[in-house]
Amino acid sequence: MTPRISVATRRALAPLRDPLGRALAIAAIAFGRSPAGRAKLLHSLRVALSLPDRLRPAALLHDVVEAGAFELRDLAGLGVPPRTVHWVNALTRRPGETYLDYIRRAGRTAAGRALKLADLADNVARRRARRPLRAADRRKLARYAEARAVLRSMAARGGQWRET
Repeated sequence: MTPRISVATRRALAPLRDPLGRALAIAAIAFGRSPAGRAKLLHSLRVALSLPDRLRPAALLHDVVEAGAFELRDLAGLGVPPRTVHWVNALTRRPGETYLDYIRRAGRTAAGRALKLADLADNVARRRARRPLRAADRRKLARYAEARAVLRSMAARGGQWRET
């Protein structure tokens, strides 16, 4: 049985012109679903499409290591360019790392800041779309706002973080 493809999925796939890339995205959407039944890849696609071409591969892969699907060395072994692996590494939270330490590490480079800000923007949009907003949603939105402020502050300081 062929999975039913939603209008949102079709819109997300429309910019993908490469047949192999498109097929990969469709397969990932068809088989990679969250417990709520949402296609997990759609978030990565939205993040990627909001960024310049050079950052899109990292945006598409930004959650795969944290999700446990691959390790960084797997990505390199699959032919992912070293620069992209470096950016994915920057966006991968370490076990035991506090959220703000993770945000500061991700924001050390302009590419890391752009990727994380795009990720946060999509997360915020998805949370705000929920009705009614639950307490957990409000907590996440506050956390995302703090992270965005840290990243913007770092951008103003050339990637450096200073407590005020």
